[in-house]
Amino acid sequence: MKCYQCTNQAIYDTQFGPFCVHCYHKIQQIQDGQNENLERMLNYLGDQMDMVTGFSTGGPRFPERKPPIIHNAPLTVNSINIDRSVIGNVNTGLIDSLEVSMQSITQINNDGVEKIKEFTEAVLKEEKLTSNQKEEIIQQLEFIGQQLNIEAEKRNNATIKSVAYGIVSLINFSASLMTLWDPVKKLIQ
Repeated sequence: MKCYQCTNQAIYDTQFGPFCVHCYHKIQQIQDGQNENLERMLNYLGDQMDMVTGFSTGGPRFPERKPPIIHNAPLTVNSINIDRSVIGNVNTGLIDSLEVSMQSITQINNDGVEKIKEFTEAVLKEEKLTSNQKEEIIQQLEFIGQQLNIEAEKRNNATIKSVAYGIVSLINFSASLMTLWDPVKKLIQ
C-alpha cells in the first residue's frame, strides 16, 4: 500500500488514509502545533475569566511548552580510544577540559603531556577501578593540569600534594599504574 501523499510505503492507516513515516510525522507536528495553540488559548481565557470575576478559580493550567533546543554552534566531537576495556561511562566534559589543560602544557613540556596521557589511558583501561574512581582520578588530573599551567611560584602546592596523595590512594593496588604515576609525580614536584 502506498502513502496517500507520496510514493513511499505506507505504515500508518489513519482516518485520512494511509501514510508513510515521514508524512505521518508531518501530520503529528501539525497536530502538536494546533494543540499548543489551543492550550495557550485556554490558559488565556482562564486568565480573562479570573480578571472579570475578580477572584481566581485556581484551576489547573496547561504548562508552558519549552521550545526545542537547537544547537547552532560548532560541534566538538571527542574521540576517546579505549581498547579492550570494560568502562561504563566517561564524562567527556572532564576529558575535554583535561585535553585543554594538556594543550597548554604541551607548550611547556611535551614529554610531560605524554606521560599524563599514558597514565590517563591506563587508568581508563584498569578493570579493578570503578567508573566513579576513574572519574575521580580524571578530575584530579584535570586539577593538576590546570596547576601545571600556572607559574611554579603561584601554584597551590599543598592542594597539589593532597590531590596527588588522593590519586595514589586509589591506584596503590596496581604496580603498573604506580610505575606510570612516577613520571607524572615528578612533574608536580
